Amino acid sequence: MLHELSIPQFAVACSFYGLEGTSTDEFVNGLRGVYVNPRELCVTSAELARFWGTIAGRGFGKSIFYFCSRSHL
Repeated sequence: MLHELSIPQFAVACSFYGLEGTSTDEFVNGLRGVYVNPRELCVTSAELARFWGTIAGRGFGKSIFYFCSRSHL
């Protein structure tokens, strides 16, 4: 079964943030892209790939159609 979540919905589902926290200007305006070369307030694709390896059972790729979490939400 495929479930789609926005970044704020994902943050709440994982208990990274409460619902109130995802509606603040800091959260919404703090969302940045992923880049190959470092940029201020952004993550690099290498950093994202390393992080992904700590939370997912499959490797990080350009197109991720599903999320295989190592622990249940």
